[in-house]
Amino acid sequence: MRSPAIRSAVEGSASTADGGEFVVIRLQRGWASLTAGLAVAVLLCAPAATATAAPGAKAKHTCDPLDTRSCLLPWPNNHFTFPTSQTRTGLVLNLLGYLMPKNKDGVPIDPAALNRSDGFSPGSTILTSVKGLDLRRSQAVTSTNMERYADPKAPLVVIDAVSGRRKMIWAEIDPATGLLQIHPGANLAEQHRFIVALRDLKDRRGKPIKAGRAFRVLRDRLPTTNPRLISRRHAFERTFKILKKAGIERRSLYLAWTFTVASRENISERAAGIRDAAFAKLGDTELLDHTVAGVSPTFQIDQVDALDPCGTQGCQDGQDARIARRVAGTLTVPCYLDRSGCPPGAVFKRTPTDAFEFIPKKTPYNTIKVAFTCVIPRAALTTPGRALLFGHDVMGSEREVLRDDVEALAQEHDFVACATRELGMSEEDAPLWNAAMADLSKLSPIADRVQQGFLDFMFLGRAMIHPKGLQADAAFQTAAGKSVFAPDLLFYDGTGQGALFGGALTALAPDYDRAAFTEPAMNLSFILPRSTAYSPFTAILNSAYPDPLLRTMALNVMQPVLDRAETNGYARRMTQTPFLNSPLHDILLQANVGDHRFPQMSAETIARTVEAVAFRPAYERGRSRDVVSLVGVAPAGGSNIHNSGLSIWDSGPVRDSGLLGTPITPVGPVVPRAGNDPHGLIEATPAARAQISDFLNPAAADTLNNRSKVAGEFRDVCAAPSGLKPVARACRTASYPY
Repeated sequence: MRSPAIRSAVEGSASTADGGEFVVIRLQRGWASLTAGLAVAVLLCAPAATATAAPGAKAKHTCDPLDTRSCLLPWPNNHFTFPTSQTRTGLVLNLLGYLMPKNKDGVPIDPAALNRSDGFSPGSTILTSVKGLDLRRSQAVTSTNMERYADPKAPLVVIDAVSGRRKMIWAEIDPATGLLQIHPGANLAEQHRFIVALRDLKDRRGKPIKAGRAFRVLRDRLPTTNPRLISRRHAFERTFKILKKAGIERRSLYLAWTFTVASRENISERAAGIRDAAFAKLGDTELLDHTVAGVSPTFQIDQVDALDPCGTQGCQDGQDARIARRVAGTLTVPCYLDRSGCPPGAVFKRTPTDAFEFIPKKTPYNTIKVAFTCVIPRAALTTPGRALLFGHDVMGSEREVLRDDVEALAQEHDFVACATRELGMSEEDAPLWNAAMADLSKLSPIADRVQQGFLDFMFLGRAMIHPKGLQADAAFQTAAGKSVFAPDLLFYDGTGQGALFGGALTALAPDYDRAAFTEPAMNLSFILPRSTAYSPFTAILNSAYPDPLLRTMALNVMQPVLDRAETNGYARRMTQTPFLNSPLHDILLQANVGDHRFPQMSAETIARTVEAVAFRPAYERGRSRDVVSLVGVAPAGGSNIHNSGLSIWDSGPVRDSGLLGTPITPVGPVVPRAGNDPHGLIEATPAARAQISDFLNPAAADTLNNRSKVAGEFRDVCAAPSGLKPVARACRTASYPY
């Protein structure tokens, strides 16, 4: 995205085409070329409270009068944007500091990083307050009856403003705040404008709920002297016309508003920019051809632990039945953050005009030494193994590749697995997360560091498959001098947070086209209130933002910043139209029923977003609350052969005096704690590891993105136990797999 840099001051206020009020800023715009390695200028809408106003100008309060419960409601909302001709969407966010949620110390979220976005999150949770709303009485779509989203008389509707098509959604009411939360069933298209429409709402007694005064002025063309409402009439008339074409009459409306999703360039330009610049340093500028070009990343082997086979008396010290060698080393990667070595707290370098310098000028040789660990199974000493990048779980490290389940996968299915740290989400970043939970403004440096982490993983993958890389080192060769790596094969496997991180990585990765995500989820603002994985951090968050309404608002307001660093911002680009200079990918999703750490519902949202398929029945009887399961996920089998899939795994109901099993996922934004957390059981299950291996199969992979289909690729393992089973459901008819 080419973006403007601010050159002057606040002049006054006016309205956007969508009816939003904004602070007028006179801009002198300059252009920059990312491919030339010049600075990319990103608009920062200066808060009126700190900007220098032109003579006679008056900064105006910009709360939206359509929902007076909280200043930033309804959210997301084009009311909080600023028009510009220099972004893909024609907008940038314009969130003023004094309107932002404050922590218990009275410190508001700094909107600077948000105001570099040209729209809202593609996975935005839509928030508004409807006093007395009863979803059941209103016959609204919820998580258990998602098929209702398409009902002609559905009371909650999200419509693409250009196509007029209705989007899949589901709704819930947060018991802690009373807020209506509307969630996309699949992430929304970037750079599109959407209309949220609420109509014919009822309270618990079945009585209609009346619209607020401000919206009735616009809906019913009532006279008013309020200039803020007068200035929005034209935009709302256009919105009402679009809704009428979609079969929604204005008189039925309780509330309606619009929001625009950020462009893919805005979300990905930093991560894709440093990727392109770094690989160009290696001598590879064409990342679409699946061809290794240029030189290998520089690396150093620090330790090699050679292990003998176990003897007749079992495994002793220095022996291992599965692993022949464990190798540790460091990789040299260009650092695009502003401190030498990219330590925690470093951010993207910016110029005085707030432009990003993707190629640092003052520190052209700034690098980071990236620690990595690899496991070489005994199988690879006989038959070269597939190279596998492994993404660790919550706040872990590269040493998680030494986990029992990863080493089992390596030996059982002949993978040479290597891992590095997910910068921004690793054990060394815990202090950053503690600080960010106390002041959510500090999530922005974490997002910057995560994007550097994507590059670290991509460089490790390139070193694994480059003929002059790890393959050429004795640590990765047999006694006969042969490489333990199968040539030109690289795949990714991530678990939990490794999937949250890995989806974004996969959308950018040039050297693999298949990835497996175990216990996946995306959208941190959705995950945090529903997860035990980040409990130490959410405890700090709850203390710092004790008002649940402000806490909910704050998390969702920050999601556009988080999108730059997690799967939520990149999901559509993994398997559909890719980012520039990025290949297409296919993914396997293995989800847990009732997972305590990563919400199962989020895995289903990923499946819809990437257009994955799944076998039916997806759930055993009584193990899902859904009236119709997996709405919007195409059934696998028959003529529907597809290259991405969802597999549902289930530890079964609570049994054996509570020692085994877990209840099905609870309804609502609550943390599941009942029963036994099934997280980790998929990886520990041999059948699940076989499923990963079958999917990460060179015979099934797309060569040069030709989207070729492999006949019989998606068989049901229960029906054809000897066949490939990358998206097959687990056989659970008589017993549960774990």
